[in-house]
Amino acid sequence: MHNYVPDRWKIFTLYENGEPKLHRLIAGWVGGWASANHWKINSGISEIIETPSYYLITGFSGSTYRCYKESEGFTMLSQGIYNRLASEADSKYQIKLVEGVPAVIYGRD
Repeated sequence: MHNYVPDRWKIFTLYENGEPKLHRLIAGWVGGWASANHWKINSGISEIIETPSYYLITGFSGSTYRCYKESEGFTMLSQGIYNRLASEADSKYQIKLVEGVPAVIYGRD
């Protein structure tokens, strides 16, 4: 289990045969002079806790991501990764971005 604080983040939904199956988080970090840009896609979202300034997103693996509300979006690298995944979708599996945080994860409808 790890704890992450991404520079940028987005939530997307994986669909199978047009039905939503799984919400996932794609997180991106902007590198500096001593490190490279990098990204992660979590194992699937199991829980989201909202605070005034961030969402604490827990994945099925137990890893947590502290996602600041003002940081929702992509890095250039994570945008490219998402675009590649979306372009590889087929008639059975698709992905679609979620704006904000899906209410279903909170238990709200």
